[in-house]
Amino acid sequence: MRNRIVMAAMEARLNTPDGGVTQDMIDYYKERAKGGAGAIVIENTYVDAYSSRSGIISSGMYNDHMIAGKNLLAEAIREEGALAILQLSHGGPQANPAANNYPILFPSLFEGANTSKEYKVLTEADIAEIVDAFAQAARRACWAGFNGVEFHAAHGYLLSSFLSPLRNQREDQYGGSVANRARILVEILEAARKEVDRDFILGVRMNVTDGKDGGVDEESATETAKILAPYVDYLNISGGFGETCGNVMITPSYVQAPVLASRIEKVYRKIKGMVPVFGVGALNYELGETCLENGCFDAAVFGRALIADPNWPNKLKRGMEADIRPCCRGNEGCFSRMLKGLPIRCELNPACGQERKYEIPKTKNKKKIVIVGGGTAGMECARVGALMGHEMVLFEQSDRLGGHLVEAGAPQFKSGLKQFKEWQIRQLEKLDVEIRLGSKATAEAVRELNPDCVIVAVGSQYIVPGIKGVEHTILPDRVCEADVQIGKKIVVIGGGMVGAETALSLSSDPEKEVAILEMRDALAPEHDPVARGILAGKLEENGVAVLLNSCAVEILPDQVAYKDDDGNIQTIAADTVVLATGLRADQAQVETFAEFPNVVCVGDCVKAGKVYHAMHGAWKTMFDLEREATR
Repeated sequence: MRNRIVMAAMEARLNTPDGGVTQDMIDYYKERAKGGAGAIVIENTYVDAYSSRSGIISSGMYNDHMIAGKNLLAEAIREEGALAILQLSHGGPQANPAANNYPILFPSLFEGANTSKEYKVLTEADIAEIVDAFAQAARRACWAGFNGVEFHAAHGYLLSSFLSPLRNQREDQYGGSVANRARILVEILEAARKEVDRDFILGVRMNVTDGKDGGVDEESATETAKILAPYVDYLNISGGFGETCGNVMITPSYVQAPVLASRIEKVYRKIKGMVPVFGVGALNYELGETCLENGCFDAAVFGRALIADPNWPNKLKRGMEADIRPCCRGNEGCFSRMLKGLPIRCELNPACGQERKYEIPKTKNKKKIVIVGGGTAGMECARVGALMGHEMVLFEQSDRLGGHLVEAGAPQFKSGLKQFKEWQIRQLEKLDVEIRLGSKATAEAVRELNPDCVIVAVGSQYIVPGIKGVEHTILPDRVCEADVQIGKKIVVIGGGMVGAETALSLSSDPEKEVAILEMRDALAPEHDPVARGILAGKLEENGVAVLLNSCAVEILPDQVAYKDDDGNIQTIAADTVVLATGLRADQAQVETFAEFPNVVCVGDCVKAGKVYHAMHGAWKTMFDLEREATR
């Protein structure tokens, strides 16, 4: 490899329904190879036409008809200087029941197994067929021009389930001891080596922990690694099962990174020199470099960091660290869409999965564009427009840029959003966008500039409902202000994402007692389901009382009265009340510019939403304007 940066296998869902390659898939991986990574590991690819497919839509290498398309993918990656490695997988117990029409295959029955769909425990004859399916898929990958394959034996998939004592309770030669549980992998590696070229790379991705008591741990992982070492060219060590997702793998921002480095290091030190070891765990470039310097592993594996900015390896090499777009680990788009089988997107990088559609052009018809509002959408419109070559003027009536990103990025666990806001501001400065802070964009002020287009991105305002005593509350954007005194007994009215995260931030102080009043029957239902589960767990850990189906009716100086699920009036002590009852589009400012001839509204002022919607709306707006300009 040209460096020690490896792109992790992550399902992009850009392939055809039968597992074939599309141009979007080629563009997506090519961009990350072009960005400077040393090796690109292509996502979870199923090996037979029966039960191995794990997702509603997955990459496939199950027959020779797949070779030609995968060759286009391998060549695109290799032409950009990266190694092209195809991850081969069998879903087993991890498979989505809707993935195929065949039984789900188990090493053995185990506690908690999903038997809602027809299942089958593998016989030794079945195992022999699966071994051959993996070997033939490796042969196809070799013929297709890949540098190697990675056998997926992590995260609860079939091979991972064989390695785990929680899921493998067989009593034959494939169960019991660590060596027996690893037997299927050894047989696959031996069979695959006979089918591929001598210099073809064979790797294995495996768990250092299943994330559950009684599962794979550092000791058994070390023993497994020693068994596999003579047969592999590298080990890629990760962790977690589907049911521990969020705690161990694909961790949201509420879980501190790096997640697995210390565990991987313990295995690495016992097998160092036997085989190269790759390590993962919510890494960014700084954490990856630190792990390498500390001897945690030989190469660092990056997932979402390369989704958010595929070019960060080259930027780092050129000393352009300040230009690296950070990942906020919100799981919005990259992971949240996977559960529905939708193509990959990124919260902060709208070009992800749409590289050809959103390749930023240099305009042939330069325009003067005025943007009203310096929040997420307004700043991104200004940045993209400046890259296209337009003259951009941005009005922001407050004394700072960022809009709701200011308070959203204030908690320590949301530092990724704070870094993103700072990145946006740096890019505007670098592109010489004219920024008028503390300047309200009146119709007269904008008209004087004689713009070709006006983009209204004035955002949203916090909703203040007509609750008696509402004057005793503060809004979420005031919580992080230095001049605001926060009491010891805090009630947050509203349990959406804003309210829940505000409560989590405040509850990090053990001296404070925090409660959430939420009138719906669920906490933050708009959140990614895995991240929502982790958020709820963190709130519980911090002792936050979450009162669902509870509606505030009166706010007093020292307590809040609310109606519970049974319609009874209850009270809860409070010396600080935070009002987090949602956001509403700022229509008043929108109307100011309604009469201008070329006006476009974008972001929260259209409909209050997430950062994802603001960013994707900004890109769509700028590309729509550019298409109109070239007509």
